[in-house]
Amino acid sequence: MKRLASIAVLAVLLPAGCSTPPPATKVRLEPIGPRLAGPSRGREGFLRVHSATTDEQSGQIPYKVHTPYWVYTESGEKLRSIPNHVGVADQAPMTIRLPPGRYLVLARADGLGLITAPVVIAGGMMTEVHLTHTGMEVPASVAEAELVRLPTGKVAGYRVRESVKTRTAPAGKP
Repeated sequence: MKRLASIAVLAVLLPAGCSTPPPATKVRLEPIGPRLAGPSRGREGFLRVHSATTDEQSGQIPYKVHTPYWVYTESGEKLRSIPNHVGVADQAPMTIRLPPGRYLVLARADGLGLITAPVVIAGGMMTEVHLTHTGMEVPASVAEAELVRLPTGKVAGYRVRESVKTRTAPAGKP
């Protein structure tokens, strides 16, 4: 009887400690990072994901709110679920803080469904991922080689530069 009770306890506890890898997606982007390269400045960096939007209504007023997304470590451990808006009237994506490192973002992209976007977070810098039908606005001075594009041709973000790649610490739990 004791053995059966021990097995029952293990069956309940083991799944809670296991991490499930992120689901496979049809689209995996090239790594996206902050625009300006350089050493990390600070213990945390910032991530803003402009995920696909959905129509919400508050009274008679329609709103387009960003869909939720998930942040995983580079090795596939789920770190956070991000609602990506505050209430039905919030049309701006959330900005979150993360320690410097490499992460995987799973988010919905307009017209593409769930995609994987590897991101690099550098201390004191903002990394933005644009997955809406409009993509990211790009200054004319930015070279094509600096951009990561969605399969639709829209710009999803800035390509990770070597200086950012080598100066970030491995991702860990925030």
